[in-house]
Amino acid sequence: MNNSISTKELIIIFDKLWATVHDIQIIGCVGRNQAYQIRNEIRKEMLKDGKIFTRFLVLTEYVIRYFGIDEQKIREKAMLGGIKNAE
Repeated sequence: MNNSISTKELIIIFDKLWATVHDIQIIGCVGRNQAYQIRNEIRKEMLKDGKIFTRFLVLTEYVIRYFGIDEQKIREKAMLGGIKNAE
């Protein structure tokens, strides 16, 4: 698995309404099994908030919140040419 993602790649995922397990893997730099666990935790949070979700997807905003990502800062960095989280 590639542990490096650019800000531009993150923006593409952030712009999606729904996130897949694969998106969670990319954002969190985690494996498939852990991404499924994270998705299930997010689904519980969405249920608690009264949100409806499809069988395999969760709202991207919840994924961003789960990982504590400052979306505005990522977007600013992307506008400046972008960076990678690891080389």
